[in-house]
Amino acid sequence: FGWKSKVEIFKMIKNELPGGYIMTGDRKTDLDVAFTYGFPSIGCSYGFGFEGELEGADYIAHDVWQIPELVKKISEKSDI
Repeated sequence: FGWKSKVEIFKMIKNELPGGYIMTGDRKTDLDVAFTYGFPSIGCSYGFGFEGELEGADYIAHDVWQIPELVKKISEKSDI
């Protein structure tokens, strides 16, 4: 995808991958996709991001093993 933003990449591929979405990531650029398109997000504090980048995430995972639990919680609360 070259130097396109993740928001631009998602716009290009979302029609090829229809369905519910949860954005998971360790950087603000990951979460920007969820914020732009209005779907839930999980910020990963164990990644490469800097303090404050995950602000606004619906949930924070401090360990990769928390992600399945958080996905289940989000799925139970929404239409994804």
